[in-house]
Amino acid sequence: MSIMCSGLTERYTDHIRDKMTKSAIFLLSHLYQYMDIFKNLIRILSSENTGLGHQSHAATGVKEKSSIQVPVKFKSDVETLQRLYPGSTEILLDLREALQILPRDRKRSDAYKALQVWLGENLGINLVIKSQKRK
Repeated sequence: MSIMCSGLTERYTDHIRDKMTKSAIFLLSHLYQYMDIFKNLIRILSSENTGLGHQSHAATGVKEKSSIQVPVKFKSDVETLQRLYPGSTEILLDLREALQILPRDRKRSDAYKALQVWLGENLGINLVIKSQKRK
């Protein structure tokens, strides 16, 4: 009887060892996949935190600063937006906020139209300025 139990125990132990090996291989392969995903995520997040002009991701649509010459009339505006909203691809401001951080002589939302167009075309940034007036 003990010989029979011994054979069953040995086969059962081999079966368990085989299942554990297959499970370990399965888990390790998935672990490596997830590690690659996390590495890419960390790379993307760390490059997004470097500022507006240093990004080059198709997902964000933001171009590299080195290839873009910022016009003199927008230089201070772009620097201010980089400082206040690093890595943002959409910035929503009301007119009062916009006038405080990006001063204009003409105190209307259409005074920012050229900047909005330039940011959208060259840096992939959508600048939205809402007027407080009701129409």
